Amino acid sequence: MRYSTLLLTLLAASSGSVASGDTPNERAPDPNRGLYAIWAKPQQQNLPFLKGGQICLQWKEVQPGPDRYDFSKLDAALVELHAARRPATVQINGNRRPAFLFQQVPYHPEKLSVQVGDKQGTLMFWHPAHMQAYLGLIEAYGRHLRHSPYKDAVLGVRLNFNSIGTEHLHVEAANRDLEQGIIPPGVLPGTEGSRQALEA
Repeated sequence: MRYSTLLLTLLAASSGSVASGDTPNERAPDPNRGLYAIWAKPQQQNLPFLKGGQICLQWKEVQPGPDRYDFSKLDAALVELHAARRPATVQINGNRRPAFLFQQVPYHPEKLSVQVGDKQGTLMFWHPAHMQAYLGLIEAYGRHLRHSPYKDAVLGVRLNFNSIGTEHLHVEAANRDLEQGIIPPGVLPGTEGSRQALEA
């Protein structure tokens, strides 16, 4: 069996609190230390030498409409992990955004990063409507995990660290002109402050 697509990460063995009776320089092993499968195929997640894995969903999958969230796929995965006592990181990517945002937010007709997965192009992440929607997602996501009866299976939470939905922070100068954007009917374009955020 080939494991070329399996990426493993190792938690530091030194993490944890000082064990009772040990010297100050010795720490108790972290119960969650071990090998974790990241970006692995489903059949690879259950390899016997793995401590845990990863749950990865798209923003589009968990928000079917404005102020509507559906975390059922996340819950189903957490139930399995909880039963198997296998912790995992949880990630909701922004590579594919909810379709309704393309009626609320101006967008560039091209994909400004190879990681953008929306056919329509790249939403103007600096637009107030997009920022509000993204913050709403984070709030709903955190609230759902906080009240989940299976939250003990969550080792950590990951998100794309920029609002484009990628790990790329730079937008080429040729694509920074707000006039290039497609503005849906009834939507106001971004402000000068939004332009500065793009060019920062």
